[in-house]
Parts: sequence; C-alpha cells; structure tokens
Amino acid sequence: QAETIWKKAFHWIKEPQVIFLIEQIALFILSYANLLMSIEDVEAALAFFEREDIQVVFGQTRSVFTKTSILYVSANIYYSASQPQQAIQQMEEAIALLPQVFGRKAWKSNFYHNYAVMLTIVDINRSIEAFEKSLELIEDSEDYQSIVHTISNLISLKMEVNAPDEAKAMLKRLVSLFEKSDELATPFRVYAVTVNAISLEEQQIARQY
Repeated sequence: QAETIWKKAFHWIKEPQVIFLIEQIALFILSYANLLMSIEDVEAALAFFEREDIQVVFGQTRSVFTKTSILYVSANIYYSASQPQQAIQQMEEAIALLPQVFGRKAWKSNFYHNYAVMLTIVDINRSIEAFEKSLELIEDSEDYQSIVHTISNLISLKMEVNAPDEAKAMLKRLVSLFEKSDELATPFRVYAVTVNAISLEEQQIARQY
C-alpha cells in the first residue's frame, strides 16, 4: 500500500511544477525509504533511493528542511549498507544545513546522535563531541529515553579515551535519572551501570544496582 501511495504521488510532478507538491512527494519518498529500512531490506532501500527518477525529484526540492531530511535518510541507508565513509559525508552535509532550520531541537539531536554512532568506527573523540551536542539539544526536554541512551553511550566512550572523571560524572547523572523513573532502568541498562560502576571504582553505585 505504501508503494502504491508514493507511485501515485509521483505522477504529480508531471503537472506544471508546484513547489509545495514537490516537497510533499519528496517526503512520501523518504517515508517509503524509511519503511524499507524498518523491515531491514537495506538493498531495496539503497536501490530505491539511488533511482535516477527519485534523485530528480530530490534535486527539485527547495526547502532546507526537506534537503536536510534527504541527506539524513541517505546517510542512514549508506551506513546500513556498509558504506560508512559515504554515510559520514552525507551526515556532515546534513549537519551543515541544520542552522538554517529554526527550532526542532529534538529532530536535530537525532542527526548528531546518528553521526556520533557512525564516527565511533573512525574517530572516538569526534564521536564524543557529536554525542555531547546531541545531548545538549535535548537535555532540557522530557525525552528521558533519548537522554539516557545518549549518556550511556558517552560513559562507554569516556572510559575508552581514559577520561574516568568525566565518565563518573555521566554515570552519576544516569543514576539520578533512574531515580526519577523506574521505567528507565531496564535490566540491560542496570547491568551496564553495574559493570561501569565497578570499572570506575564507584562501589556504592555498583552495590546499589
């Protein structure tokens, strides 16, 4: 059904060009690409995204929000298709456009988070910077799930670059969030907190969890 919808929408560009419609078609296409990714059909997503007619539509978009979204989805597809360098390049182009999009802090945080994940295989220090930027954008929000996930990643990376004091500060911040909501303290996260607490010689936290 999703395929039927985007194909039907695709015919709109045969009419006299209306910018609003082109933007909507591009968003339909992105939704379909994301759907392919959600069912883990990476090859189909990549082949679909690289189609010449699809790229023509992308080239006609004018909205910075749409252009940035295209780069974001493209980067995620290339990363899943084991093309990390291409993915990183696309994400960097997307991030360069973010200042032109007003607000949308949570949305922007996702860019930095995924960029940080991509960087873990090539540059841990840059990965930490990206995770910290991601956290900065959402730390005043109530999206505690994303905050906890980002902090957990930062603890591991801080330990990897031998920054125990910073890792301890992050660990204590994570524990304080767990105290706000039991739902955040999943079994896997509790296990990770315990292991990290032992490594960081935070025996009280280790015993607690």
